[in-house]
Amino acid sequence: MSDGARSRDASSAGVTRRIVQALCLVSMCATAQAAVNSPDRLKAFAQLPDWSGIWHLNSSAALFDRSVRTAGLGGGSNPTRDVRDHPPYNVEWEAKYQAHLVMAEDQTRLNAPVGEIDTNTRYCAAGWPRLFAAPFLMQFVVTPEETLILYSQREVRHIYTDGRKHPAEDDLWPTFWGHSIGHWENDTLVVDTVAIKGGLWLDPTAATLSDSAHTVERIRMIAPAMIEDQMVVDDPVALTKPWKLSRQYARDTHKEIWFSDEECSENNRNPIVDGKVITVLPGQGAPASAPAPAPAPKQ
Repeated sequence: MSDGARSRDASSAGVTRRIVQALCLVSMCATAQAAVNSPDRLKAFAQLPDWSGIWHLNSSAALFDRSVRTAGLGGGSNPTRDVRDHPPYNVEWEAKYQAHLVMAEDQTRLNAPVGEIDTNTRYCAAGWPRLFAAPFLMQFVVTPEETLILYSQREVRHIYTDGRKHPAEDDLWPTFWGHSIGHWENDTLVVDTVAIKGGLWLDPTAATLSDSAHTVERIRMIAPAMIEDQMVVDDPVALTKPWKLSRQYARDTHKEIWFSDEECSENNRNPIVDGKVITVLPGQGAPASAPAPAPAPKQ
């Protein structure tokens, strides 16, 4: 056989292999697509609630556990006095909380020095469970295997509903959003979250939880444009009993509403400079650092 014939045979064999590979790939994709759109999965989809649209907190986000507004926030007075269901802290964590309150109050005053900085400001992330009462826009993506909750501050909760369990203790570590698994009880999504990063502020009062915090939620639609989240927080390190909370979220009915993201490091009017939360008014530039103190006069 001549070299040219061998070359043509090799080329033909190569083309045949590529055709066979392409046909196999098409077959695999078709099989996968058939599995994704199987009758059982389509039936499961049909049974899920319609949580489409854009949602927002149906109350003030001033405090984590109460849907009320308070003149205290921003005015320097104690932001928890007479306006909140006090966290059921044990003695140690109550003392820590009272100390944090003083520093948190300083943070509400214009350019006041603070010893503690709101973790949402520090990390540009609210984390869980602060997102429970955050003022951000929300979207739900509901599938049989997973429900995602998207927040306009570029945070996402993944709630796995495919029957998996939490990872083994050695494979878990505290993160901003923890590890969430869930299941459906009719039209109610029951969510169990563990491995939550401790020390994150729950609201501007500097209330925090430990790494041992564990939340259980029951999320359901209570009206055509209203979702309710009933949550119980357990924390054997910080709390003396379960902390029960409830929040509602309203669907935005404006036809032209869109899901705009909020980048906290862009156009930031409250940068942290030398350990202080600085307020920068429009037209002003944020200082790189505080000016050095003037030298002492010579004697």
